Amino acid sequence: MQARTLQIWIARRMAIRQRLERVCTSYLLLLMVVTQKHSLEEAARFSGLHTSQFCKLLQSHSTMAIAT
Repeated sequence: MQARTLQIWIARRMAIRQRLERVCTSYLLLLMVVTQKHSLEEAARFSGLHTSQFCKLLQSHSTMAIAT
């Protein structure tokens, strides 16, 4: 299964805005991947954003990040 197909499947089951869909599903997939460390830098790289952009996204949508 391609990553984008999985992201779409996950996003349809979550009540999130379309513009946040890629980032939220990428972050969720990162947490599901077995790694030694789930760092902010790795999550940003996985979602295709700069670390500062990803950090600002998490700060501005902190309740969604915790609920997801």
